[in-house]
Amino acid sequence: MFKNLTQLRKLGVSGINRRNIKGFLSAIEGHVHLESLSLQLHMDEDLEWLDKFTTPRNLQRLKMKVHVEKFQHWSCLKVLGQIRRLQVLCLHLKADQDVELQFCDTLDGAAWSTPNQFCEPKVLEIACSSNLQVKFADRDMKLLEQLKVRSLDGSSLNFSGLKHTSSLKHVWLKGSFDDTLKQELLQKIAQHPN
Repeated sequence: MFKNLTQLRKLGVSGINRRNIKGFLSAIEGHVHLESLSLQLHMDEDLEWLDKFTTPRNLQRLKMKVHVEKFQHWSCLKVLGQIRRLQVLCLHLKADQDVELQFCDTLDGAAWSTPNQFCEPKVLEIACSSNLQVKFADRDMKLLEQLKVRSLDGSSLNFSGLKHTSSLKHVWLKGSFDDTLKQELLQKIAQHPN
């Protein structure tokens, strides 16, 4: 089906999972004109199956929307952080326990990733149904310009290392957040170098 669309420049696909990822990548492999790819990944326990994900040669923009129900430690971020040309990352987290997202190269004192993880994303969107803590390191997310966070069930939110996102221009909060959280975030933004 895709092979006949030789001039395809922009493509959006949903329902990508561990069973169909190889077939999908094989189908778009020869599309040299493909510049923009938007993927919605199927809800899964982990995303280790993405570790062999390669982007088409001329792809300029990659957007991934990821639904995660059981966040299996950091296998999700570890894999996503290595994907080239990933400019927009949307994480939709439905978890029973608190969630801590670490966009950094260590986890609890142990290295788990290679340097320069997430070096290309410009937009990070996070929707979470539980309490959320987001940590940024000094080497990652250097090009991040927009941070969008949505509370699904009145969850709390905490940022650390926000100053490391040196290109950050906009921060959006959606949902119900208390005034204390908003004031804390405003103070961190006021200290931001950009």
